[in-house]
Amino acid sequence: MRLISSIALSLAFSLPAFAINHAIVTGGCKINKENDAEFHQEANFVHDSFKAVGWKTSLTYGEGFTAAALQAMLNPDAFASNDQLLLSISSHGEEGPPHQICLGDGRLIDTTELKPLLDKLAAKGVKVSVVDNSCFSGGSVKALAGKNVCVVSATYDNVTSFLPSIGTSMTGRLLAKELKNASSARAAQIRKVMAAYKDLPIDLKALGKDDAELEGKGMSLEELFLSARSHRGLKPGEGMANNYSPPQISSDVGNGGFRLREAFPAYFDFFSMKDKAKSRATTDAFFKKDYFSAAAACAPDNPFTLFIEFMANLDSIANHDKVTTLLKENGFADLEDVRNQFKDYVKRRGEVWQTWKKASAEHNAVLKELDQDENSDLKDYLLLAKKKAALESSAAAFDDPTQKGEIVAKLKALEDHYHVADRKAAIESDPKLNALFATYKRTEAAYDQAQALDAKTSGEKLYPKLETVFYQAQYLKQRQENKKDEKAKACSDFSL
Repeated sequence: MRLISSIALSLAFSLPAFAINHAIVTGGCKINKENDAEFHQEANFVHDSFKAVGWKTSLTYGEGFTAAALQAMLNPDAFASNDQLLLSISSHGEEGPPHQICLGDGRLIDTTELKPLLDKLAAKGVKVSVVDNSCFSGGSVKALAGKNVCVVSATYDNVTSFLPSIGTSMTGRLLAKELKNASSARAAQIRKVMAAYKDLPIDLKALGKDDAELEGKGMSLEELFLSARSHRGLKPGEGMANNYSPPQISSDVGNGGFRLREAFPAYFDFFSMKDKAKSRATTDAFFKKDYFSAAAACAPDNPFTLFIEFMANLDSIANHDKVTTLLKENGFADLEDVRNQFKDYVKRRGEVWQTWKKASAEHNAVLKELDQDENSDLKDYLLLAKKKAALESSAAAFDDPTQKGEIVAKLKALEDHYHVADRKAAIESDPKLNALFATYKRTEAAYDQAQALDAKTSGEKLYPKLETVFYQAQYLKQRQENKKDEKAKACSDFSL
């Protein structure tokens, strides 16, 4: 069953026999060659794929990608009413407003220049879609979408994008769909393209494997986007793209984004923490809010309570069949088990944090006592320890990794010095020294345990699954409430 079949059914349409499907593929940035090879490969892949499935295509990459060329390519005289036009852009972008896209001649074109060109096409009755794969491309969603104009972006308007972009995944998903439904001649062309681009950072074969969602001949751009967003086909090591630069579409008429990390920011902050001190500080601040105490458990604004409530009621957020399919696709057939996994994770994370907090307090207390003694052997250690503590309590600490790294290295050397065999007896016989290093070891052990818990949760890809389900369910809910919105209709009326 297709992901949002009921939406498609309610907004069903068919193209007149004379309508032509056009794909204009562009890209390249003269002033910034970073990722140029990847952008060029993406543009070639999109062009060759749409050509293989029967679209009238053109490719303009590099120096030919200019404002004048765009104006000529988007000339309304070249299109008839009810034609469909897909404009794909693979280049660098700048944050707005207005959002800017880098051209092949070194210019930056912004959305205020693009919008009149697209509006003229839309006014003629041409169905237009723009797939902007650049950084900060959410600015295109906000600025360009309208009647007969659907816009897909690789990311938010204030976030950079990661390759492979959503455009690559959507195109791969389209090939998979067409391969299931194509004639033998067209299927041969599709397989030829898939073989030519087997080194893409997406797995083209995996995108179409055992998926009933792709059965049938019709799919709107909205359906393709949601399908590709759920099935990115990312090869190992490419997972950042979906989690940290989440794709957007203009049929999300509330422009909410529905990003789990934004809905529950504190809860997920420590997933991306690699710096020990920063991770501890963030975790400390989070648990100080007492989110998990008995008194706070029923608070209506408790983020974790809201999160669990969302999980518990997920199947009632949108159409039951659609959400059930969605859950199965993302490994959430047993939602109760998932909720329990997360509850257990948070409980254990809190217990570990409390252990670290206690050990850290004891360690600092011993340091304070030793600082008051005239023990010359510890002066260097204590001085560095205080500098490290001062750094860790300051936001500036994380802007000066060199200084911090040097201090940590010196501390480690001194700690090794105090643990060498000829001093072992002295340490063990001195209660304060013994306590100093024992408490330090406990703080490190607690931190390592927390990291192991985080790694296990991330390693099982629980967060990406949650993010996908959260987005899709919230999207479907608002979409059901906005069936007649012009921006939403532009995406559901664009046929693939």
